[in-house]
Amino acid sequence: MSKAKQYHFVVMYDTETKSWSTEPDVSINFDSGDVWNEETQDWSFNTLETDEANAITNAIGKIMSELPSVDY
Repeated sequence: MSKAKQYHFVVMYDTETKSWSTEPDVSINFDSGDVWNEETQDWSFNTLETDEANAITNAIGKIMSELPSVDY
């Protein structure tokens, strides 16, 4: 049985400031959470209370902060 979790984020780009950002995505699951747990087949919230949640959230923030601006 898999114990995988999927952390969902919304990726945003502000065309005025030309900056990237992220936030937890709860829009697709009726505000039940932003982390899909395959073991329990249920959504939960990323409350940043575990080393795993902190590491994943910090990693996505770092990835987004390093993306170049979009010129068009």
